[in-house]
Amino acid sequence: MTHSNDFAVWICVYLLIAHAVVPGRGLPGFLRESSSNALVDERENASTEDERPTKVDPQRSWLTFVGHSARVDRRSKQKAKTKSLGLPGPAGPPGPQGPPGPAGALVTKEVLLKEFKEMVREAAERRAERLMAVRCPKCLKSNATHTAPLVEIGDVTIIPRISTGFHCRLRNNIMVSSRTFLEIKKFQLPFAGGAFHRGDVFNAKEGRFTAPRDGIYQFSVSFHIQHDGQRRHIKRKLRRRDNVRLLVCIESLCQKHTSLEYITGLESNSRIFTVSLNGLLFLQKGQYTSVYVDNSSSRSVTIQGGSAFTGILIGI
Repeated sequence: MTHSNDFAVWICVYLLIAHAVVPGRGLPGFLRESSSNALVDERENASTEDERPTKVDPQRSWLTFVGHSARVDRRSKQKAKTKSLGLPGPAGPPGPQGPPGPAGALVTKEVLLKEFKEMVREAAERRAERLMAVRCPKCLKSNATHTAPLVEIGDVTIIPRISTGFHCRLRNNIMVSSRTFLEIKKFQLPFAGGAFHRGDVFNAKEGRFTAPRDGIYQFSVSFHIQHDGQRRHIKRKLRRRDNVRLLVCIESLCQKHTSLEYITGLESNSRIFTVSLNGLLFLQKGQYTSVYVDNSSSRSVTIQGGSAFTGILIGI
């Protein structure tokens, strides 16, 4: 029995080897028919479902598979990197300071003054050429060369324009009684040449100058005063304390604000004499100044017509 069984095994092995699939030969004979029948059935089913069979490109399928594997590997590496790094740490210390840059241009007061002199000189030369073209056109047409005069910075004179100022005179004689403190009014702008009134800041009727802006103003007063101390019918003689005080006050507050003041005695003067007063006052916008006469003598005095009152803005 053992021999018969071994014989049967060897026959089966032989049949399997004989009908094995060999490259180039196709399937074994007993499987070729079954496989052909299966293929025919599949083709029939495909033809019934879709007349056009779907074509599969092996190369594209392989590239898709490779690309998918690369993306999966890249994602896994990124996840591993983020897990290994953790939270960011604090900022490090600042780096060392770089080398210093080149030095800038040295601009001093002397350099600026020199450039300013050159600008003034060029402007003077251009002005001289224009004046020569107007006054002497033949000089420019001739071939003779001319040299513009050199202008030094010390020779340049800047003349400011007076925007605010006045020069008025008293219209009529004004009598100031004994022991009287009186504000002088009723001025007028003379018709003769030389008088001026700029800025419309002086009220001639009230005798008040109103400051148009904050600044330093110069005032001048020249009053011609006459007294009757030499008349024969007056028995009382003049005393040393008989004097006349001339003032320029701010807002009519001669004691509160700084004022310009001049005092003269009647005893030491002739019957008609002139009192002159000059000075500077700082005025705020809207403040006014006016002239006052304080007659503290026992005689009345008269301010003669034509007495002058002048004021100008000289700076801020």
